Amino acid sequence: MTLIRSVSVVAAALGAVFSCMSPASADFYDHRLPAPFPECSAPAVYSQIVGRFNWAENTTFHYGVAIQSIHAARERGQVAFGPAPVYRRYCRAQAVLTNGRRHTVHYRIEEGMGLAGTGWKVEFCLPGYDRWRVSGGGCRVLRR
Repeated sequence: MTLIRSVSVVAAALGAVFSCMSPASADFYDHRLPAPFPECSAPAVYSQIVGRFNWAENTTFHYGVAIQSIHAARERGQVAFGPAPVYRRYCRAQAVLTNGRRHTVHYRIEEGMGLAGTGWKVEFCLPGYDRWRVSGGGCRVLRR
């Protein structure tokens, strides 16, 4: 009799605890980040793309060009919590290179993919400048 009574007391206590919880607080993964998730045209996003492309050009590729500026960003689509709990924003913009040519730059901004799973990360590709096809032929992985 004591065992049944103990089990019923524990069950009642757990029921009281879980009934007070909202559905959002029951999630183990909180989709909100301390820093705002940037838009396609955010200066911080442009800065990461320019800095990483120019660093790769100087240290690895040696194409003889660098990105001078990026403008005319457009959001191409969003994926919110599909098979993975990662919010992704797909974007496209125009990059002006130091040789005067304009190229389309395709990029994806991912929430929660920064250092130690916090912040955000940018993956980008310029068609014709992806020597190892990291983003697939013609940057198809980042097109949306």
